[in-house]
Amino acid sequence: MSNAGSRILDVRLLVPFVLALALACNGAETGADDAGVPDTGGGTRDAGGPEDRGTRDEGTTDDAGRDDAGGDAGAQDSGPDDTGAHDAGGTSDAGDTGTGSDAGTQNDAAQPADAGADSGLDAGHDAGPAADAGIDTSLVPPRTDGRVILAAITGYEMTNHCQEADDEGKCELPLFDPYNRDTIEWWYNLVEELAFSRVQLTLLHGRGCWDPSSGDEGSGNMCPRLLRHFVKAVYDKGLQGVIRVGMFDDTGAYPFARSHVEGLPDGTPFDLADRNAWRFFWDHNMKPWFETIPKELILLVDGRPVVAFWSLADAFFSNQQGNASELLKWLRQNMIDTFGLDPIFNVDTTWASEDTTITPAVAQGVNDWFGPPAQSYTVRNWGGKKWGCLVPGYRNVNTFPGCGAPCREIPREDGGALQRGLDANRQSAVLLLEGFTNIAESAGFYRSDQWAIPNRYLGLLREAADFETETLRYEAEAADAYHDTTPGNAGGQYRLKGDLDVGRLPEGTGWFVGWTGAGEWVEFKDVQLSCGTYRFLARISSDTGGAKVRLEVDGSSLGTVEIPSTGGWDAYGVFDLGMKAVAAGRHTLRFVFENGLCNLDWFYHRKVSGICQ
Repeated sequence: MSNAGSRILDVRLLVPFVLALALACNGAETGADDAGVPDTGGGTRDAGGPEDRGTRDEGTTDDAGRDDAGGDAGAQDSGPDDTGAHDAGGTSDAGDTGTGSDAGTQNDAAQPADAGADSGLDAGHDAGPAADAGIDTSLVPPRTDGRVILAAITGYEMTNHCQEADDEGKCELPLFDPYNRDTIEWWYNLVEELAFSRVQLTLLHGRGCWDPSSGDEGSGNMCPRLLRHFVKAVYDKGLQGVIRVGMFDDTGAYPFARSHVEGLPDGTPFDLADRNAWRFFWDHNMKPWFETIPKELILLVDGRPVVAFWSLADAFFSNQQGNASELLKWLRQNMIDTFGLDPIFNVDTTWASEDTTITPAVAQGVNDWFGPPAQSYTVRNWGGKKWGCLVPGYRNVNTFPGCGAPCREIPREDGGALQRGLDANRQSAVLLLEGFTNIAESAGFYRSDQWAIPNRYLGLLREAADFETETLRYEAEAADAYHDTTPGNAGGQYRLKGDLDVGRLPEGTGWFVGWTGAGEWVEFKDVQLSCGTYRFLARISSDTGGAKVRLEVDGSSLGTVEIPSTGGWDAYGVFDLGMKAVAAGRHTLRFVFENGLCNLDWFYHRKVSGICQ
């Protein structure tokens, strides 16, 4: 966006108006912003592993412990990390800025407030943002009543944006950069993108830790103790009322883990008849997973957490008959005795086929996974319910697009493959989504400017999981489209490429669009809204004041809003952009900087009336 000429504003925050209409809208809001999450009350398959099937098809185990380099590339402040933005009386947003006003620093000074803002991977998480007494920008938790629960299988082993390919042309690159889970920014991105998708359940991988008591090393680089970074990100972003999790047990990692720890030859199948070996399921994986994740972050379905298990195929295990069901019973009792939780077990179809003693009392769900190139989704009846699995696209690791059946390619069809799987599973109890961060196999849901719309897959998930979408936060840096009048990214943050000018927020937990010039804009496309009236708000900073902005919905302006000085570039406040009645359907939302002179963190909507015109 524009150069330093538009960035010489000075800041002190005054919310310019809280109109009587806005107050009336607050009174009309439903009670849906309750932070609690209610209790909800066979086939062809891929022989490979979750997020690593391409290397495990041949029945080998050398890749059993390695997930693909996928990612949630589009980081986005979609959580209520900024709910304390600014009260109606003009108090500065201490909950968001952390540092208060910037004492005259300029936006074009490389955002000096960023220095030291990154608290690092192992710093303790913050208590979360302060509540804003005047303006409610909280997020309503995704609903679980009377609808399929979308369960996003989410890996976290990636350290770059195209990890397992030797050519970037073989990857659909994420919007976000740098794509490295060894940075806290990657985890912020992940939770923000999950929140924007509105999926009700995130199934976080566990592949086990070498040491059952300490350390982060493990099979496939996904020891569940690493999930402390996920926990930190959730709390730092204030998303503990929005994101709920369960466990995905990537069973293909166990043979390699056991061989490594016990000094067995590589490729030795995991013998389920050896009950001493069961400790790898519990001591090395499930127990540290549940020790790491706070109970308040766990989604309870009818009072029970969800644990999904991948394959029990002969490529990885032996002596499954009669032993797999006993293993599940043992794990359940350990969960009850240790954590007071009686889990819902959702197992891959090979568990039921390899051990015919497994019943719905032992495994409450059985899914048929998927089988490329023919099957992008499955639906299975088990225990009186339907259980599903889908993938939005697929291609073997390290292959080029268009390779077809030889690389088991499932074309994405600009979301068409995903939509078919969602439609087929509308009556399912739980629908597994493989895999949220899976870049390597072209199976991810992350933001990418290689999609026709960067937020395409997050939007399709949101339509299925939360079609009412009473509240949503739109992070400026993650826009589907933008108009920028200057070349390059002046802030050098967030985006892998492009000219949108993005900097780090002073608190270090998110990003903003800055260096703005007259006529520039950011836009979100194909946003599904239910019919009704919506109130729109934005979190903005301005140094000298005099900035003018507006929001357009499908090309119709809500009116120009003038932004006063907020007290510094690092002092943000929440401003009312106006109200709009919309029909049900997909809409385009454009935020316009009429004359520059301000930074934009996010804009937000809250449905204030369900009356349809």
